[in-house]
This record gives sequence, structure tokens and C-alpha cells, in this order.
Amino acid sequence: MIGQRSNGKIIYTRGHDYDSRGKGLWGSQVIHASAFDGQKLHLITTLPHNGGEAFPIADKFFAIDWKSLSDTQDEYASFAALWRLEDDGKFKLLDEEKYAGYNSHAFGDVILSQKYDGYGSALTALDISNPAEIKNLGTYHLPGWLWVNPATADGTPAEGFWFPLGNYGVLKVELPK
Repeated sequence: MIGQRSNGKIIYTRGHDYDSRGKGLWGSQVIHASAFDGQKLHLITTLPHNGGEAFPIADKFFAIDWKSLSDTQDEYASFAALWRLEDDGKFKLLDEEKYAGYNSHAFGDVILSQKYDGYGSALTALDISNPAEIKNLGTYHLPGWLWVNPATADGTPAEGFWFPLGNYGVLKVELPK
């Protein structure tokens, strides 16, 4: 289980896809959206997913996925995508943006992701408040070779974020304005 919405009436899980006989299709990765009636899960739909991060945020679903940049070359890139489970039981792509990030965590409508930028660790922030447009809020380059986990942070985009550093104290990060 990777999340829920509607007070547990919709459950999101990640795993293999299945054929019509219920046999797992190994090597496939999908996100399952299922209805929960209090006793059983009932599959609504699946969303192909290439193994990156994925989690629900309010009525939206955020995923970082790898996809091919062309049909003829073996060239791939990472994309951040925002989806919504529609009333017709299908996932609808709201927006996507080429994006390098992982170890993501949501702070309201802002996603903080960590990435390696060639010079060390960095944090990138995405604003998903407008479902039709993922907006990159910028990147903060961490001092030295610090490695922080966005899931352990506290704060807001307006006030900044505080990251615990164990024996080294706390790091405050303010997003670029």
C-alpha cells in the first residue's frame, strides 16, 4: 500500500500487473487503484509505472517515472507526472515535466525531492497547486556532501524547511525566491 484517499475508500498499491487468470506478469510495474468496502479490495484501474516514486496527495496522484525520449533510441529520462483518478475509473494525466529527483516528500502542494547534480546533493521543489501545471520552484544546492531526507524535514515553502542532521544539528533550507 502506498496511500489512500476518501477516508480509506480508495486504496493505492504498487506491484506487478496481472493477466486475466490472476497470474502475475513479472517485470511489469503498475499502480493499482482499488475501492475498499470495509472487507475487500475491488480493482478499479491500473496505471503503468516504471518503478520510480509514487504517492497520493489529496485528490491528485504524484509519480516520478522513467520513460523513453524516442522510439528509435535507447535514451530515457525521468519525468514528474501529476495524475487524477477520474469518476469514470481511469487515471487522467494532468501534467508532466522532465525532472530528476527522488526521495520525494509532499508538504501540502509542494513536493521536495533530492537529487545528485554532479557537484553533490541538491533539493528541488515542485509546486503542484495548479493541477494543470507542475511548476518547478527551483533547486537548493546543499553545502558540502550533505545528504538529507525530505521525509524527515519539517516546515513550509514560505518559512523554509528544517532537516535533522543527527549529531551535526539541523540544516535550514530556504527555497530560491
